Amino acid sequence: MSVRLAIPTWSDEGLDSEVHPRPLGSPFMAIIEVRDKEAKLVEVVRNPISSLLIPSREISLASWLKSKRIDILISSKPCSSSVVEKLMDWEIGFQVIEGKTVKDIIDKYLKGVR
Repeated sequence: MSVRLAIPTWSDEGLDSEVHPRPLGSPFMAIIEVRDKEAKLVEVVRNPISSLLIPSREISLASWLKSKRIDILISSKPCSSSVVEKLMDWEIGFQVIEGKTVKDIIDKYLKGVR
């Protein structure tokens, strides 16, 4: 079984991308596939939600992540309850894992995988 993760980032530098603290405002999202306790960077894509100025960006983020087949959004900082609620509505998990780069967060995530 595989799990697809999304991690908000400042740039498109692969595993070395610095993590952005806010999923709604991050310019990019790193998409990672984890299978058998191994992680593979799928892609780093521009986050289309970051440029939206509409009140319901939380719904748009959850919908976009679902279209990318994301199972879990990982952030380095807690998100608002409205973001977490919308993710749950779309059956997307949310975890807070501190780290400076995508690689840092993936390494910590994998240590917690059973």
